[in-house]
Amino acid sequence: MNKLAKATSPYLRQHASNPVDWEEWGEPAFRRAREEDKPILLSVGYAACHWCHVMAHESFEDEAIAKQMNEGFVAIKVDREERPDVDQLYQSAIQLLGVGGGWPLTVFLTADGKPFYGGTYYPPDDRYGRPGLPKLLSAIRDAWEKRRDEVTTNADELLAGIKEMDVIPPPTPGSAEADVLATAGGWLVRRVDSENGGFGEAPKFPNSMALEVLLRWGKRDAFETARDAAILSLGKMAEGGVYDHVGGGFHRYSVDERWHVPHFEKMLYDNALLLRSYVQGWQAGGLPWCRNVAEDIATYLLREMRNEAGAFYASTDADSAPPSDPAAHAEEGEFFCWTKAELVAILGDADAELFSLRFGVTGDGNWEHGKSVLFLAMSDDDVAARTNRTVDEVRMSLLASRAKVYAARESRPRPFRDEKILTSWNGLAIGALSFAGGAFGRADFVEAAAKAARAILAGAFVDILGRKRLLRTPLEPGHPPLLGTADDYANLADALLDLWEATLDPAWLDPAEAIATQARTLFAGDDGAIYVTGEDGERLVHRPLALHDQSTPASSAVLARVWLRLSRSVGRDDLEKAALRTIAKHRHLMVNRPFGFSAMIGAWDLSERPLDAVLAGLAGAPDAGAALLAGVRAEFAPNLALHLAEEGASARSPLSKDKPAVDGKPTLYVCRDRTCSPPVTDATSVTKLLR
Repeated sequence: MNKLAKATSPYLRQHASNPVDWEEWGEPAFRRAREEDKPILLSVGYAACHWCHVMAHESFEDEAIAKQMNEGFVAIKVDREERPDVDQLYQSAIQLLGVGGGWPLTVFLTADGKPFYGGTYYPPDDRYGRPGLPKLLSAIRDAWEKRRDEVTTNADELLAGIKEMDVIPPPTPGSAEADVLATAGGWLVRRVDSENGGFGEAPKFPNSMALEVLLRWGKRDAFETARDAAILSLGKMAEGGVYDHVGGGFHRYSVDERWHVPHFEKMLYDNALLLRSYVQGWQAGGLPWCRNVAEDIATYLLREMRNEAGAFYASTDADSAPPSDPAAHAEEGEFFCWTKAELVAILGDADAELFSLRFGVTGDGNWEHGKSVLFLAMSDDDVAARTNRTVDEVRMSLLASRAKVYAARESRPRPFRDEKILTSWNGLAIGALSFAGGAFGRADFVEAAAKAARAILAGAFVDILGRKRLLRTPLEPGHPPLLGTADDYANLADALLDLWEATLDPAWLDPAEAIATQARTLFAGDDGAIYVTGEDGERLVHRPLALHDQSTPASSAVLARVWLRLSRSVGRDDLEKAALRTIAKHRHLMVNRPFGFSAMIGAWDLSERPLDAVLAGLAGAPDAGAALLAGVRAEFAPNLALHLAEEGASARSPLSKDKPAVDGKPTLYVCRDRTCSPPVTDATSVTKLLR
């Protein structure tokens, strides 16, 4: 076993039995590189990454390749989910080298951390148009020994390029006057695949943030084309194999344009973001299937992705066998795919026929080795017509069959689950469950969100140099703390505000305000830029900016939204100024590069069109109050903030003052730009006001 056996990361521990003498990221590894005068081979990946496992099995478990690595390099293994700052820094390096980026990330560094060459996956021999790893190692080592000046020059030039990439360019002509939402929405809607949904061609990712821009634009301007493009995308994803039709939840992305064949890993952040997207689809379109998918995602998260304390795990693998056990290695997606014969054995001939017609299972299979990826191949009506059954008979059969297939699937070797607890991703899940629970009246979702929030708040803070500091993962004895990055602060604070609106319990506002206030000190530059790491964090060769959306919303955008929400909920004008400064800093990027700044477009829209609902008199008639709240929460109103009416000096926000209940009934005031409507006491009037 190498040094990774004691790592906190399950991904790193997967490599503990490699013959490679792996080091963890840190000063001891860099000191060793300096003392031994060796270049660093940095390998970055994560537990659910299929190609990371492929490269590990092909190369890092190979004795000859490991010997070459050990003799010529100091090898460092990093979990990109624990260290997003390290990952982002060196992803920028390989992009400058003309490589598209991704994982596994393979970068060669000098002993002071400067990158000078790199790429992603390297096979053990020349293939796929890539050099084999042994050949590359020989070439790098030869350059290090014989052309050190060239290596040093390359490293300096790459670092200069990385720093230049991270400079927010000056505004372009006309960007300050542009209607950000309409400009960005128009750009996005033209790039929606009108047949299959989603953006562009294969591979296809969910892009939840961009879909929300379309829904926002469709709502603001009553532009049905934008709304319909988003709804089409949500529908096609839910029909495709990228959705788990047996167990609920979504796989990472689709390798084809039809959402048919996914990469089978499941990520907490994808499912949290898509849970919110399908709730928004239900609100915007009134579509029952959007609610069904949303509730399925939430059920999957609660059933399979949380620990005893209620916090959520990071991911599950694409492969069924533990990646650290090559002898048990299974085909990618084997856990999720079926043959016709397997279904007949589980369901019997008649029900298997209905299930196979509905989900596209054939005797020859629609994927590899005669197996089928499940997707919605036929509607219930078409299956009924094909089999001379009633639609009700088909639905009852499919409902029972789904439960039986799920039970049978549970007996298979399960994909590896990365049980790491990440503050940021838990924030996304807590917020989405709170949002869904409020919209659907699902108290179980809200309570699960509250339980997770309590678990994170209890385990993710530590005293460092006299102040409480939010951590990225809970502190483990004997290990240094992993300081929270900007997305940990942003997503957790945002989630606590969602919990406040779902519960109307002011207790959630205090930690949200404290986290958001500290985030401004740690991550915000004077010019409105937001850094990935805090001012007290590790000093890398460059401190990267939290600039654009990636798989999750840019923390710059989420923090701007959080500061705006808090400014209205607790009357913090200083937070509003911080938010507006950050939004203004990125305005021209929203106009010119909307796909990468969709979350910031949402923050801009919130700053331009805030909407507030003040509720009074709820305690006196809880049932009537619940009906009033249900009317508010059923509407797609992404800029809406909820407030409770409060007495004079005790009011947290000016909006909460002087809002009496009418005749003792639950009463609602809708306010735009701090100008409020007359009070309303019935849900129908609320709906009209919000629309």
